[in-house]
Amino acid sequence: MANNPPKTRSPKRPASVPPDARWVPDDKEWEQGTIDGKAMQAMLRRQGGQTPGWDLTPREKEVLPLLVKGLTNDEIAERLILSTATVRLHVSNVLMKLHASNRTTAAVIAVENRLV
Repeated sequence: MANNPPKTRSPKRPASVPPDARWVPDDKEWEQGTIDGKAMQAMLRRQGGQTPGWDLTPREKEVLPLLVKGLTNDEIAERLILSTATVRLHVSNVLMKLHASNRTTAAVIAVENRLV
């Protein structure tokens, strides 16, 4: 007779995780799990999550309208009296917080959500 290893019990998927979201149980604690970023975004949307841009800093809120106007990093830096590297960082943060892959998408999201 073959010596089969004992079967491990799969953790129960929490009811709060949307069915179309990928749920990944925590390795150490099967009772608690984590969900990936896309799943978290889906869950927040279904639970009335925050509007895009809610977490922008005051400086990022100053950069965003200039980005929407189509200014370059150098032009934004000149207007706000910042270094180009600092502006590049703020623009990168804006893109990340708006879940935008480029400046044009960020501008569209900003206008659609009345961030500018």
